[in-house]
Amino acid sequence: MQFKVCKPDANTFPNVVKFKNAKDIKHQYVSLDKDIGYWILQSPFENDTFELYKELVSCFPISKDNNRPDNPDPNPFDTIHIPDWLHKDICLLLRDFYIQQHFNGHWSLDYALNNFKNPRVFEWGNVYYKDRAKPIIGYRIPHIDYPQGMVGNLWFTNHEKGTSGTKFYKYIGNKLSGGYDFAVDPKHKLYDEYQDMLRQGRNNSWFNFDDKELQRFGFEYLGMADCVQNTMTVYKSDICHLAYVEKSVNFRWSHTYAFAHG
Repeated sequence: MQFKVCKPDANTFPNVVKFKNAKDIKHQYVSLDKDIGYWILQSPFENDTFELYKELVSCFPISKDNNRPDNPDPNPFDTIHIPDWLHKDICLLLRDFYIQQHFNGHWSLDYALNNFKNPRVFEWGNVYYKDRAKPIIGYRIPHIDYPQGMVGNLWFTNHEKGTSGTKFYKYIGNKLSGGYDFAVDPKHKLYDEYQDMLRQGRNNSWFNFDDKELQRFGFEYLGMADCVQNTMTVYKSDICHLAYVEKSVNFRWSHTYAFAHG
């Protein structure tokens, strides 16, 4: 049996890889609509260790094959998970950045955390191979990650502008307790059509919905954040979004960090 060995390992990692804090990291806000937009964050690494970090993440296997016919997971990408010693610093940077932006510096970190209900962090890696991707058709519509919080995507791969990224939308409709109204309200004019879409299961290859088709379901396209290696696309977790990948892209890889609260 052969195993991969992390170098640096969990014991030495904090001495080798240093992260920026929320107050110091350079960022740009891109406004798309009232209260809807995203931030582009510079590299989260204080020292030049991006390639080392990427190599460490690659030590961990795909733990969820989301292209299997019997897998109902809505994520269209295969999933990697990494241990807390690799993800906690970026998750905490994201949490502090959220507090800094959400409360405009009026709340201290301690006060914010004491007033959040069930604050928690998450992470998951997104791996796309063109020849493996077979997404569930009904789940390729825009979605939100969490009702309250912030999500940050660290890009491990570079792509030509406009060919791969995160698209953002505004939903013109009602969000009910179970999801979008067309998905949960049998009286909605598109309910039966969407249920039929879900019954179709997986597509035989990756595809992108046309924005005009999504508009028919109530999603107004606002803009796209491109994949740019060693930067983070950061947005509030309740913004409608989806992954966009053109046919020219053979491989795409990113890791997502999230902070959520009640």
